[in-house]
Amino acid sequence: MSSEKQPHTVRRYFTQSFCLVSITKYDKDMLLHGEQRSWWDRSHHYPKELSIYQHGSLIRTIKWYINGNIQKTVNTYRDMKEITEYYSSGALKYRQNYKLGELGFIRHGDWSGFYRNGNKHYEEVYVKGTLKYRVRYISNGRPLSGYSSCDYNRVDNSVEKDNKVIEETQLDETRPKYYRGVPNVSHP
Repeated sequence: MSSEKQPHTVRRYFTQSFCLVSITKYDKDMLLHGEQRSWWDRSHHYPKELSIYQHGSLIRTIKWYINGNIQKTVNTYRDMKEITEYYSSGALKYRQNYKLGELGFIRHGDWSGFYRNGNKHYEEVYVKGTLKYRVRYISNGRPLSGYSSCDYNRVDNSVEKDNKVIEETQLDETRPKYYRGVPNVSHP
């Protein structure tokens, strides 16, 4: 192994009864680097959290419930971030995507949430922080009344309503004040 890949400083944290609860690694500039691990107390041998850093930048985080099931994952890819959370049973709770903007990470891309029974709770599409599409579902998986009358075409950014295609730029003139739960606000 080269000396670049090895951490400069490793700190281990223990309980009063000398049980290891976390390991933290730093590079030569004292920035978090490499795997950072923590565990539940001694009676639970499952991990609590694993974070991977590269010279102070968070790359990936995984958090676990005390029962050993994954609670949450955070993946960062250059200017994108994906967050996925699970119920304690292991069922998917939600998945969200973000994009790095001028003021930090903003909502961007597909968002979806699920009920404990596995049925979809909501679908949303964001473009650079602006909500473009939303559908809510009831717990049996059927769309909530009033949300199923319009389908968003992600290919050409148009909306189809009553077999008529409406371009996204025409939406402000054609939709009511509240259209599918999204306020009618003009954006520059």
